[in-house]
Amino acid sequence: MKKLKAEMLKGELSDVEFTNEMKRDVVSSFEKKKSALRFRGLMPAGLSAAVLVFFSMGIYWLVNSHYTEQPGDTPKVEEPPIVDTPDPPVAAEFDEGMAKALLDRYKDTMNQVIENAKAEPDLKFKSYSEVEDIKELFNDFMTRGLIDEILKGRIEERQEGLYLISTEDFDIYRKESPSTLEKISETDYQFIQNQNFDDGRVLKFSASFEFDSGNWKITSMESEELSPPQLQEQEAVDLLNKYNTVRETAFEDALDQPNFKFQTYKTKEEFYGLFLDFMSREEIEPTFSIRLEEKNGSLFLVPMDSVRTFWPENPYVFEKAADGEYVLTQIQEGDMNGREKLTVTFKNMDGTWKITSINTETDSGIWLSQRDAVDLLQEYHSILENVFADAIGQPENKFKNYQSLEQINKEFEGLASREFLNTHLSEYVTEKNDGVYLLTEEEPIKFSNQHQSKLGRINDIEYKLTQQQDDNIVYTVSFKLMGDKWVIDGLSISEAN
Repeated sequence: MKKLKAEMLKGELSDVEFTNEMKRDVVSSFEKKKSALRFRGLMPAGLSAAVLVFFSMGIYWLVNSHYTEQPGDTPKVEEPPIVDTPDPPVAAEFDEGMAKALLDRYKDTMNQVIENAKAEPDLKFKSYSEVEDIKELFNDFMTRGLIDEILKGRIEERQEGLYLISTEDFDIYRKESPSTLEKISETDYQFIQNQNFDDGRVLKFSASFEFDSGNWKITSMESEELSPPQLQEQEAVDLLNKYNTVRETAFEDALDQPNFKFQTYKTKEEFYGLFLDFMSREEIEPTFSIRLEEKNGSLFLVPMDSVRTFWPENPYVFEKAADGEYVLTQIQEGDMNGREKLTVTFKNMDGTWKITSINTETDSGIWLSQRDAVDLLQEYHSILENVFADAIGQPENKFKNYQSLEQINKEFEGLASREFLNTHLSEYVTEKNDGVYLLTEEEPIKFSNQHQSKLGRINDIEYKLTQQQDDNIVYTVSFKLMGDKWVIDGLSISEAN
């Protein structure tokens, strides 16, 4: 069959010539058939993919719309996407020294600004032409808002230049005043300082600091005037008693040693340090420097007159002299220095009350010395002894030369007050119609030179002397100034507890 078909075709197509164009048409026809076959093969796969996509979208819609949830179920809340945020900058370490360094820088810069115009005509700045030039000086250590605040009202721009219009004091910390630094947060601190001035004013200075753009900066500063501190009378007395105790204890360290050499203290500075917490150095150094000597690495006490000090047993006057200053005065009398007026000044120094001066001056007032008081008593007892001798040995101890108490009391005129004379013989003498009689021959207790006595000033016209004698006997005498003369005004004998 194949052979027959070939023969038939051979005969029919024997005169046909296949040109190049005919070949191309044949090839093109075959290509179209192949393409159609490929498209028909892709159709089922495409439909399957489309169905799968629509199915997936439907399932997602059902889940997202909670179609499968039962009534009462809580819808699932979508969590917000997690977004990474950069960590905040870590603040550099900050302490009180750094705070003071920033405040010092502010002080120095402000002084630099003021000095630049202070000596110039009309206070015109010679180095700055615009306010911005000055603000730039503070940028590294102060916030812009604070810079604007402190310069407001101090500087003025005019057509002809830049002028300083206020030289008033500005808020600033003082190195000599104690301070505290409080941490508010990792990036915020507050500096606080109470400042005490010689005129008695007390200011509370505060400054805030913030970590800004990689640097610590001052964000605020202000000063507030506080009420002046008050010194209570007992506090003043306690300070003076402390001075007495510390001084006496320190001197005892050398008094019993060869050449009065201190065993505990080696230098004057070491000795001064005992007093610095309650006395000013200006008072300590001149008081003790002449009484101390440094030699060969040791410290020696120089014997000389005693240090003037407060007498706790004597009356005194305590009063306020000014804000932050009080004065205590006391009249002191002794056979060595006579009558003197002690004046002690107290001042508040950086929040601490201290003794700032102790002075004495001669007082012209009339006073009773220990020696004068003893002389009065010895004269009184001598007269009393002679008066009693007039009756001792007489019948019934009747006075021979005195006919009345009035006659006896005249012997004491100028030595005792009338009130005292009216009663001082009541236990020893009695007056009768026929004369005066001695009630006992027992000798009255009198002042003793064998026992110590103490004379104390009550006020400008009254003194009291006490003496403890044997058998717990306490001998007490009062003296009073009458006119320009001191007299005995009372005498009592008691038993000590």
